[in-house]
Formats: sequence, structure tokens, C-alpha cells
Amino acid sequence: MYLELANLFQEEIESLRDNYNEFRQNPQICRNMPPVSGRIKWIRQYYKRIEEPMNILKEKASVIAAPKMRRVIRMYNALTTVFVEYEVLYHKAWYRNVVQVKTFLTLPLLAMNPRTGRIMINFDPYIMEAIQETECMWKLGLSVPNVAQIITFSKKKIMTDYENVRSLVKMNDNIRLSIPSLFIPMMKPVLMKLDKAFQPGLSTITWTSMEIPKFCENLEEVLDDAKDFVKEASGLVCYRLVAWLPRSPDLTSLEFLLWGNVGMLVYATPVNDEKN
Repeated sequence: MYLELANLFQEEIESLRDNYNEFRQNPQICRNMPPVSGRIKWIRQYYKRIEEPMNILKEKASVIAAPKMRRVIRMYNALTTVFVEYEVLYHKAWYRNVVQVKTFLTLPLLAMNPRTGRIMINFDPYIMEAIQETECMWKLGLSVPNVAQIITFSKKKIMTDYENVRSLVKMNDNIRLSIPSLFIPMMKPVLMKLDKAFQPGLSTITWTSMEIPKFCENLEEVLDDAKDFVKEASGLVCYRLVAWLPRSPDLTSLEFLLWGNVGMLVYATPVNDEKN
């Protein structure tokens, strides 16, 4: 019976060998697992599938000593060596390269989109990938460099800061898109104040900074003021000026357009203080 099992075991080894050769470059990683630890878990599953049967067969001296088993044992030893080397290769490469995550954390919180000119969040996806890899490496019992450990211990702070900054960037986009084109010249002082509030996040404040909460608090206050100003200006257009114009005996649509252009000329020069 055990010799029959040995035959089946040989077929299993050959099948795993062929699957490994086919999928080693693009293995079937478990869902929600990062790429490196996902590969390691994948290869460990292959290893386990041949290790457990071999442990059972080792207990049967007569089976192990059978001539047919010699080839099976050679195949087993060769394949387990390959599996171990695969894991070591990927773990060492990750251990060596993950320290670059420090570079991404020292970038400013924000950046200007070169195509649209809008402010966008400057958060590299590799930061979260490095944290996920570290957590999975711990579960797999593998070593992790100090840099990755420190960043992972700071996961809650990093994610809180990310969500706060992302929310403020989105709020800024919504405010700017809601400004009527007629009032853009009038809004220049408000927009200049917004740009000034965003400036630290575009230059000096990074993802490792302890000033992020204070920066977000100040920015939120400025955004709230801008939002209220736009709301009042829009209300003026919808409920006062537009409602009054059709009944005005001394102002035609053409004249209204003229006054709009005059307003744009008046506010072409930025208003920096009360004297202006």
C-alpha cells in the first residue's frame, strides 16, 4: 500500500514541479495580500504539500529503502531546495529594498498636478504596501528591518493624517469648482488666502512632521471661510441680482455684461490688504 502511495507522491511532486515552473513569475497570490509576502505564502503552501506526505513515508523504513523511492527522494530534495531558495530570495530582496519607504515619507504632503494645476495629495502607495508587507512578514515569522517596524507602529497616525489631508484637498476642489465664473475676480483675495494656507503642505510639512494636525486645523478654518463666502456670493446672484435685473428700467443685459467685465478689470490687480 505504501508503495502505491509512493507512486502517487511522485506524481504529486512532478505536478508541483510543473506548476511551479509555470507560475513562479506570476503566482496565484491570496486576495488582499501584498506581492512579496503573498509569494512567500504561495511557495510555503507548495512546500507543505510535499513535506507532510514525506514525513509519513519516513516512518516506514521499508518504503524509504525501496529502490523506487530513491528517485522520489532525489526529486523531493531538489524541489524543497528550490522552494526554500525562492522564499529566501524574495524575503532578502524585500528586506533590502523596503528601507526606501523613508524617502516617500519625507516628501511634502501635497503637490501640484502638472496637467490640471490643482493641488493633490502626495502620498505614495508604496507606504501602505510596505506596512502591509511588514504585518504579513511578522505573521510568517520572518525578520523585518527597523525602519519598516517603526513605520508600521505608526500606521494609525499615518492613516489618520492621510484621511484628514485627503478630505481637505477634496473640499478645496469642491469650493473652487462651485465659484461662479462671474465672481472669480472678486474671489481673488479669498483664493490667495487659500493658496497661502496650502503652501506649508506643498513645501515644508512632510508625512513625518508633527505639525500635520495644526496644519490641517488652520487649513480647515480657511476653507470654511471660503466656503461661506462662495455660498453668500452665489446667493447674491440667485436671489437678489438676477431677480432684480428683469424689473430694472435702466440696466440692460448688455450693460450687465459690461459691468461684469469692468469688475474683472478692477480685480485684475490682487488685493493684499485693506488699503488696496
